[in-house]
Amino acid sequence: MKFDELEKDLMKFLLAGDDPVLATLREQYAVSVIMDRTFTGVGSFTNFAIPEGTTPVKPANIEINDVFLQLQGVKFGFLVILFVRNGYMSTLEIVHVSTDLLPEEPVVESISYRRTNKGDFNVRDMEALRHSWSGRQ
Repeated sequence: MKFDELEKDLMKFLLAGDDPVLATLREQYAVSVIMDRTFTGVGSFTNFAIPEGTTPVKPANIEINDVFLQLQGVKFGFLVILFVRNGYMSTLEIVHVSTDLLPEEPVVESISYRRTNKGDFNVRDMEALRHSWSGRQ
């Protein structure tokens, strides 16, 4: 799988759910441009640009960090974090929980949610996600 395809799959998981913040972030993602991508060996950073006039989200500074990625041939998985700054998607970070390297052509074993209230890691715990944003501005 090419890396940009992996990112699209991860963004689909990150932005899934019936919530106005996630709906606005989906709109931002639809018009976003990748500014740059940095590979660290054990992960990556992808920075987005969002066109002027796009609706910002509130709270304006949050992280969506409830997605976990498992790749074939990698012993431990990867945390996936979407940073939102000043109301706009800013950076997608994929980071390994150990020191294994991120494969150049990753093969996804699974993408799942780390927080779940149903015991099914394919079902997002929206209450826990919203709670992680509480008190943010």
